[in-house]
Amino acid sequence: DASANGAGSPGGGKATPAPDATPAPDKTPAPDKTPAPDATPSAPSLTTYVTEIRFGRPGDSRPRRTVARLTPLPTVEQPFFVYLGVLTDRRTAVFLLSSDVKASGQATCKPDKAICETIEMRAGQTAKLAVTNDDDSVTQYTLTVVDVRRRGTASGSGTTTTADTPAKGKAKTATKESPSDDELGTDRYTYDDKTGLLRRVRKAKSAKLGAHLPGAADASAVDLSKVGGGRFAALPAEGLWEMPEFSPVL
Repeated sequence: DASANGAGSPGGGKATPAPDATPAPDKTPAPDKTPAPDATPSAPSLTTYVTEIRFGRPGDSRPRRTVARLTPLPTVEQPFFVYLGVLTDRRTAVFLLSSDVKASGQATCKPDKAICETIEMRAGQTAKLAVTNDDDSVTQYTLTVVDVRRRGTASGSGTTTTADTPAKGKAKTATKESPSDDELGTDRYTYDDKTGLLRRVRKAKSAKLGAHLPGAADASAVDLSKVGGGRFAALPAEGLWEMPEFSPVL
């Protein structure tokens, strides 16, 4: 008998139980992501202007010289004029004269011819400077502005980041000067460190803005109030270098 012999259909016996499934290993948690360091803000771009000049005695060979803003001339030890910078037209260089210098020629005196504290000049113009010496003798010099050009620098770095380029046209951000400015006299200038340009300040306001003539926070800057025997009458006696916006960028 088939049933007696234990034979039968394939499903007649007990099924072998399936082995227990091996549990999946615990997932290792992903390491925390290291936060990205805060991006260092890029230094604001500054623009400065330099002027190329020729200076010397009449008839002498006068090599070209490129000067940065606030450079005492002809030397730091014996200066009688200082390069202040470039006006908002991007073409006019401004020089501060000591009290023993008389200017003539193609320079424009400010505030006027009778009181020539500063002179304004453009490329191609030549001024005659008569300097009275300690013994009352007079020495003649000539100053020629060869070129005015823009120089881009990174803020505070003092390193050139763009090639020198000739200044062309008028500044888009230039403030239009009213015709009455010259009538009132303009013996002060204010400096914008973003544009690298000087703007005339009305004489009526100069009492409040007297310190807007060159100053510098840079400890290495030359204190013009102490050089040249105090001959720079247009410079304020105090606070000359206390305004950070006037620190020289060379």
